Amino acid sequence: MASPKVEQNRAAKIAAIKQQARTLVAERGAASLSLREVARVMEQTSSALYRYFPNRDALLTALIVDAYNDLGAVAEASVAASIGHPPLDRLVALACAIREWARSNVHEYALIFGTPIPNYVAPEATIAPAARIPYAFAATLGSATPPHRDFGPGGLPDGTLNLDALSVVLGDLDPDATARALLIWSSVFGLLTFELFGHFVGSVEDAETYFRHAVAELGIQFGLEA
Repeated sequence: MASPKVEQNRAAKIAAIKQQARTLVAERGAASLSLREVARVMEQTSSALYRYFPNRDALLTALIVDAYNDLGAVAEASVAASIGHPPLDRLVALACAIREWARSNVHEYALIFGTPIPNYVAPEATIAPAARIPYAFAATLGSATPPHRDFGPGGLPDGTLNLDALSVVLGDLDPDATARALLIWSSVFGLLTFELFGHFVGSVEDAETYFRHAVAELGIQFGLEA
């Protein structure tokens, strides 16, 4: 069993490697990340880094897990701070907390919600960290009783959604309420992607106000009281 000092040194080394990798991702994009390049910038041999990360995908996974956990912690803090507030206010506060994190961590946001990285397949280790965000949305929606109405014309046909999988992260809702919850979850990140990557330029003058009102509108569609 390694001594505390050895474990401390190993943790510090892993943190340094990940920080340098984040810098390279910010400068060149995740697709170009390689252990060889990280080692070159750190003035070390590639073999020295393989003791900590066996390949590029393992390093990418570590960065992705960190990003999900950072955002998950922000989301959970918002949920905890808004306990007892009206559900619609809780939803808007959660979305705004996510937006603030995304604006301060654009490259980490892009890593987990941007263009898929070629030849990278996210392993099971990313599932639990990623689920922290929809769990937070479920916590804000769970105190509401959504109206029983169809999602779209005539409701969704059977088999449109994987209700078993969605119920794990969004809770026990009827199919149409689940569809509206999924709409909120996905729309928040769609709004953020448009804002962060310049797609609102020339069409939205006040992105924060539009974001708040858009999220509130989604909440009202779900059944949260205005």
